[in-house]
Amino acid sequence: MKIKICGLTRENDIEACIDAGIDYLGFNLLKVSKRFVDIQWTSKIINKYNIASKSVILIDDQVSLSDIENNFDEDIIELTLTSIDGNDSTGPKIRLQLVIDSYTNPNSIRILYQGPNAGQYWTGAGSPTTDNFKLTYDHTFTAPDSSPSGQWRIRTIRMQTDQGQIEHKQDFLNNKGFTTTTDVYNPNSDTNKPQLESISEPVVQGN
Repeated sequence: MKIKICGLTRENDIEACIDAGIDYLGFNLLKVSKRFVDIQWTSKIINKYNIASKSVILIDDQVSLSDIENNFDEDIIELTLTSIDGNDSTGPKIRLQLVIDSYTNPNSIRILYQGPNAGQYWTGAGSPTTDNFKLTYDHTFTAPDSSPSGQWRIRTIRMQTDQGQIEHKQDFLNNKGFTTTTDVYNPNSDTNKPQLESISEPVVQGN
């Protein structure tokens, strides 16, 4: 026989259920219910007590399955890295678009970029917009005017939360299928190869 306790809303009750060996714990995400709990609190509890395998969640059409998956899985949902080449007056621009699970709720995000000459630069991610349990960051970093042409990459994404620091290295992000590099050209760089503009016809003078 399996035992399930439904409509849990208090953390001390959840701890008591775990201590008692209850098989399944139920959470109600129906807003019309007196036992309603929101998805952020539910995901926090499930992750804190590692009870995903024994959690039963009641949802309505206002909460999609993708919302559930995102809130109980990864903190980084989407990552897009693009760039704009430099010009005569400014260096290349590196644009990062980042979508974070709202459950993570970072107080700040720092990005460590590495340029073609192995120079490293910490920069912030800006302020997010919030929609449907997601925090969306869109930030552009302008590289130094004289930085070399070549590949820029994300070395580290560091998030500071109330629960502590979360840090993801490039290898982890790559394994998740994210693109962490972008190639740029900078006309101001001293390392560019000389470009041949034109060749005039040879002129022979004298005897």
